[in-house]
Amino acid sequence: MLKKFILIIFTIIAIALLAYTSITQNGSQKLLMTFLTLGFGLALLRLFVNHSIKKMKGKSMGRKLLFFAILLSIGLPVQYWFRTRILMTIDQEYLASCITILISGMVIMT
Repeated sequence: MLKKFILIIFTIIAIALLAYTSITQNGSQKLLMTFLTLGFGLALLRLFVNHSIKKMKGKSMGRKLLFFAILLSIGLPVQYWFRTRILMTIDQEYLASCITILISGMVIMT
């Protein structure tokens, strides 16, 4: 019951933010759609990683370490790039709504 309630709340938040930017015609409409899509993608990545971790039971320690080394070697540079090149260059007026829609997309998908 709580999961459905949280899903409904975050869906309402996402729809409200997108409707607000459509009505006011400000410049963040494309950013919000991009961040919503990015939130969906991050949620799917999280589901993939969780599924892969569950499949690691019974595997050798070397295979587990290789999986996490590959995951970190890809994830950390992408995270650094996203933080420095994307989040730090967005106008402060749009940043809160972009982060809110990103989190909403992640919660909706998971």
